[in-house]
Amino acid sequence: MPPLSSRVSKVMANHRFWLVVALFALGVVLHYPQQILGTESSSLLSSLGLTRHAVERVFLLLPVTYVGLVFGLKAGLASLGVALAIMLPRAIWVSSSPPDAIFESVGIIIIGGVVNLWFHFHRRDIARRKSAEAMLTKIIDGSSIPAFVVNKQHVVTHWNTALESLSAIKKGEIIGTDEQWRAFYPEKRPVMADLIVDGVKPAKIAEHYGGKYKKSGLIKGAYEAEDWFPALGGEGRWLHFTASPIQNDLGQVIGAIETLEDVTERKQAEEELRRARDYLGSLLQYANAPIIVWDRDQRITIFNTAFEQLTGYIAEEVVGQPLSMLFPEASRDESLTKIRQTLGGEYWESVEIPILLKDGESRIALWNSANIYDKDGKTLLATIAQGQDITERKSAEENLRYYLQEITKAQEEERRRIARELHDDTAQDLVVLSRELDSFVVSAINHLSVEDISYVERLRQQTEHILDGVHRFSQDLRPSVLDDLGLVPALEWLTSDLTEHFGIAVEMKVVGSVRRFPPEMELVVFRIAQEALRNVWKHSGTSKARVTLKFGDDKAVLTVEDEGKGFELPARIGDLTVAGKLGLAGMQERAQLIGGKLSLRSEPGKGTTLTLEIPV
Repeated sequence: MPPLSSRVSKVMANHRFWLVVALFALGVVLHYPQQILGTESSSLLSSLGLTRHAVERVFLLLPVTYVGLVFGLKAGLASLGVALAIMLPRAIWVSSSPPDAIFESVGIIIIGGVVNLWFHFHRRDIARRKSAEAMLTKIIDGSSIPAFVVNKQHVVTHWNTALESLSAIKKGEIIGTDEQWRAFYPEKRPVMADLIVDGVKPAKIAEHYGGKYKKSGLIKGAYEAEDWFPALGGEGRWLHFTASPIQNDLGQVIGAIETLEDVTERKQAEEELRRARDYLGSLLQYANAPIIVWDRDQRITIFNTAFEQLTGYIAEEVVGQPLSMLFPEASRDESLTKIRQTLGGEYWESVEIPILLKDGESRIALWNSANIYDKDGKTLLATIAQGQDITERKSAEENLRYYLQEITKAQEEERRRIARELHDDTAQDLVVLSRELDSFVVSAINHLSVEDISYVERLRQQTEHILDGVHRFSQDLRPSVLDDLGLVPALEWLTSDLTEHFGIAVEMKVVGSVRRFPPEMELVVFRIAQEALRNVWKHSGTSKARVTLKFGDDKAVLTVEDEGKGFELPARIGDLTVAGKLGLAGMQERAQLIGGKLSLRSEPGKGTTLTLEIPV
C-alpha cells in the first residue's frame, strides 16, 4: 500500500477533490450567511425563489452525492460526516426551531446515505457484469468449438477464434455489427441465434430451417439443427449448430449464443456407410443363393428374393415373424436348438436343416452362417445365414446309397456263393484229387521208378498247397466265423491270419462290453478292417499294427493303426478316389452305408491311423 503522504498528495492533485471542497464551502456560506456575510439567506436567495430548506438539500446533498459517485462508498460516508458537521451547529445554536432543524439535518444525512449505498451497489453490479462478460469472452474465445454471441439488438458481441478459422471472417470485421449472416448465407437473413433472441415460435423457425431443426433436449429454450452450407470453407461444409438464449437475473432474454460443429466428415462417413449398406442390401436381396437374417429374438429381419423363390413366401409375409415358421413341425425343436446355438456365438459351416415351404412341402437346405456383433465385438446383434436347396442332391445321394447298398449286397452274395462253391466243390475235388494221388503212389509203388514216384508226390503237395489257398481265399471272400460267431471272433481270426501268413504282428484289443450288431453292420465293419489291414501289409512298410474295438453307450469305435511310412492326405476323404486311393474310398462308401463316420490321419514318416465310428 502506498504511504499516507503519497495518497494525500494524489487526492490533493485531483481537481474533483477541489470541486467537492468548493461545493462544501458554498454550502457553509449559504448555511451561515449572517455569520459570514452579515445578511440572512432569505434576503440573499429570495430573488431565486429558494427557501432555507431548499438551500440545505441542494448545496449539501450535491457534494455528498458527487463524492459517493466519484470516490466510492467510504468517501461518500465521510462526506456525510462533513455535511452533518456543517448542519448541526446551526440546528442546535442558531435555529429558532432546533427540533425541526435537527430533523431536517438527519433527513439529509439519511437521503445522502441511501444515495451513496445505491451508487455502491450499482457500481458493484456493473463490475460483476463486466467481470461476467470478461469471463464469457475468455471462455468463448478460448473454446475450440466455433461460437458467437448476439445481444437483444442482434449485434454481435463475441466471435471466437475457432469461428474465425471456420468462417474466414475476423472478429474485428464482425463484432459490433448485425452481419453474422455473412458467414453462412449469400444474402441477409436471420440465423438461429437471431430467432432465439426474438423468441419466435417453432413455426417461424421451420420457415427458415424446414424439417432440419429440433428442440434441444438439454437446454431449455434452445434449438439445434443440421444443414449444408455450400459457400463455407470453399467446398461447403455440414454444420450442426445449437442456439441458446442468454437471460438476465429476471429471466429476460438479453441475447443468444450459437455454437457450431463441423460434421462434414461424419456426414460423408454416414453417406459412404449408407451407400455400402444399400450395396450390401442389393447384394443380399438379389443374390442367387437364399439368404436370411434373424435377430437375437429369433425374428426374421431380412428375407431375400432367392429365399422368396425357394419358399413361396414374400418378404412382407415373414419379416418380423418368428423363425420357427420356416421349420416343419416334425423337426422344429431340433432346428430351433441349432438356431439357439448361433445366438450363443456359434456359426455354421455346413448344417442341414429342413425348411417348410408356403404350400406345406418340406425341402432340405444346407446352411452356413455368420454372426453380426455390435461395435464392442461382444454383443450379438443378428445372424446371417445362406442356404442351398439340396433336396434333389439328397435324393440322388439316397438313391446312390441305395444302389451302392444293393451292389454291395449283391457283391457279398456273390462272394458267399463263390466261397460256398469253392468250399463245397473245388476244395472237395482237390481233396479227392490229393487222396487219389496218394492212393496211386501206394498202389503203384512197385511198378513206378523213383523219379515217377517223386513226380507224383510233388503233384500231391502242389494239390495240398492249392487246397490251402482255396480255403484261405474262401475265408477271405466270406469268413464263416463272422456268420457263426460274430464280429469280435472274426476280427481275431483276421489279425491272426495276417500274422500267420504275412508276418505282420497285429495286436488286437477289445474295450467295453462286447455285443452283437446287425449282420449287415458287422459285415461292413469287418470289410473295412480287412481292407485297412491289407493296406498295412501292402503299403505301410512295417511289421506291426494295432486293432482296437471299443464299445460305448451310443457308438462303437474301430481303430486300425500302424507305424509305417504314412502318406500325404488329400484335403477331403472324398478326394481319395482322385488320388488313386480306391481302397480307402471304398471304405468311406461302406461306412456311409451304415451311417458311420470314417476318419483318416496320416503323415509321411509318422504312420497311419484309421478310425471308424459306428452308431449303435
